[in-house]
Amino acid sequence: MNKTWKRIVSVIMALAMVVLCLPGYASPVKTAKAKATQKTVYVLTDTISTGEYLFVNRNTAGSGTAMATSSNGPSISTETVNVQTSQDEHIGVGVLYIDADAAGFPADAVWNAAVEDQNIRVKREGYYLQFSEANAGGNTHSLVLSSTTQSENEKYGAFSWRCDNNKLHVLYHNNNNNHDGDRYIQLTGGQDNLHYVATTSQSSGNVYVFEKRVICYHDEYTCSFSWKKQWLLGEYVVSAVATIKCSGCGQVASVVNATVSRSETIPDSCSAKPTWTFTAKAKDPTGKEWSESLDPMVQLEEDPENKVSGKVYVLSNTLTPGKTYLIVNSNGADSAHALANGYPNAFQSDYAVKDSDVTIVTGNLAIGAPDSSPAEKTVTYIKNVDKSAVWECGEYTYFTNTLTFKNGDYYLVHYAGNSVPNPSVYVAEWGRTEGRYYSWHITSAANSLSYVGGTNTYYVRFYENGWRSLGRNTRPTPNVYFFEETEITMSGCKEVEALGHQSPLAEVLAKDATCEEAGNIHHYKCERCGTLFSDANGQNEISADAVVIPAAHDWKFDEDSVEWVGNNADGYTAVKFNYTCSRNSEHTIDPIEVTVTSEDIAATTTSCAKTVYTATVSAEDSYDHAEHSATKTVNKYLITFVNDDDDNTVLQ
Repeated sequence: MNKTWKRIVSVIMALAMVVLCLPGYASPVKTAKAKATQKTVYVLTDTISTGEYLFVNRNTAGSGTAMATSSNGPSISTETVNVQTSQDEHIGVGVLYIDADAAGFPADAVWNAAVEDQNIRVKREGYYLQFSEANAGGNTHSLVLSSTTQSENEKYGAFSWRCDNNKLHVLYHNNNNNHDGDRYIQLTGGQDNLHYVATTSQSSGNVYVFEKRVICYHDEYTCSFSWKKQWLLGEYVVSAVATIKCSGCGQVASVVNATVSRSETIPDSCSAKPTWTFTAKAKDPTGKEWSESLDPMVQLEEDPENKVSGKVYVLSNTLTPGKTYLIVNSNGADSAHALANGYPNAFQSDYAVKDSDVTIVTGNLAIGAPDSSPAEKTVTYIKNVDKSAVWECGEYTYFTNTLTFKNGDYYLVHYAGNSVPNPSVYVAEWGRTEGRYYSWHITSAANSLSYVGGTNTYYVRFYENGWRSLGRNTRPTPNVYFFEETEITMSGCKEVEALGHQSPLAEVLAKDATCEEAGNIHHYKCERCGTLFSDANGQNEISADAVVIPAAHDWKFDEDSVEWVGNNADGYTAVKFNYTCSRNSEHTIDPIEVTVTSEDIAATTTSCAKTVYTATVSAEDSYDHAEHSATKTVNKYLITFVNDDDDNTVLQ
């Protein structure tokens, strides 16, 4: 790489580092999921099929010897392994095993078994473990390796490896088909001369088969949620199913109904839409709680103008062929059990009948389709039903006035004999002879479900351990009720609009301001978003500044406190205008001093001479923004003195 390219690469890397360090940017971080603890072991087995195996000369705890391909070439050799007795319940208490995770485990002792030519072959790294027919009964080596299933000189006949009573043996025949039989493998010889021979005696065989098992402790789990959303009877029904799996082996631990909670988010803005967030929670076998939140969805509400039809199951006293029903053990409890189809379980082993939890509600429903203008009635009904609990009621011609129930491809049947098992109600496909499909007798008025076996009648009842019948001709305390599928009219759904301003708006009374605290004018306020209005109908929006009366002094001119600067003899030169706060008379401000103007007025026959002083403060300069004036008049009087002693001289 030349220097120019090196500089370009350096600049790119530097820019990348800058971007990664920018505020608000975070490089993606992958969070590793905890994986369940797993352990690889080889356990003593009595079968060979496909998989990985060890062949060991002991079936007791302690050290044993395993066959392995040596590292020097395609030859048979032995490796030392440690056979242990398990105290671990995950492996199996008392099970013999070899720990493949232990230090020193000989990986080259592992053989792979597979089906080839309809026989079990065992090989390692391309070399097949072969049985030597020529040495089948002798004391020489009976095990060899070959890169093919059969040598060129057809030394090895057709064979298949087997396991019998935990021991390795081979089923073989030669090319002439005249030497068929089993041979068990035996490890023999001294420490320096260990070799494998074949024997016809099972008791002499001493090579045992250990099969690879990956043991999972199921101590960590994953959880996934599947959501279901529907509108029914004016409410938004959201449910979730949690599937909990072992994070190690992927085994499904449970599939349960999650607990779903709802939270509503009210936006600050009245122009925005409220949202609902649904959160599902479930616990795995370790007690760890898993949760998932559904993205906030558009809220829906009832629209009285948009009527749609729906279906619920309403308590019924009649049964009609062609209708569908729920068969329930209660007619009023909040929680009840409905008889449900549990197929495909084995007939009469798991009985294929289960109970489905339902919730019974009593309330007002508009029974009928929208075009029938239905009237509301008070009824007992069930909604949100599992399909496996919905049965079609049909009438068949085998017996008069008899009915049967069908769910999907399966029929509700009973045991066809006088010996009634527990439980005695099943489901099965048409044509099964174990049960009768057509002789159900139903008296819904008495809440009884029964069938005829021979000359006897058996009544069905729900118990904690399932649906079963009582003894012959014994009528149970009624606890079988029928809920018929019924069409109803319910409000449709529409997208909710923005919240809009609250109604009525909050009235805010007028408040006078003080010298230290602001006041406000009379107005109205939406307390959800804070918008202000001058009217109660919210038509005229005003700003926050428009309603505030600021805190300030209210200066008023005090004409009685005008101060004149000067005197009558020498004249006046200025005037001080004083102001007092109307909100607090103790609050004062420096007076405004204004220069005066004067005008001399001569005496007349009726008045003496005088001087008029005038001072004016402009509105611009005045504290109360109003023009104010002050006037003072000083009279001039003429005094005459007559000197009586001096020829009447007049002095003025």
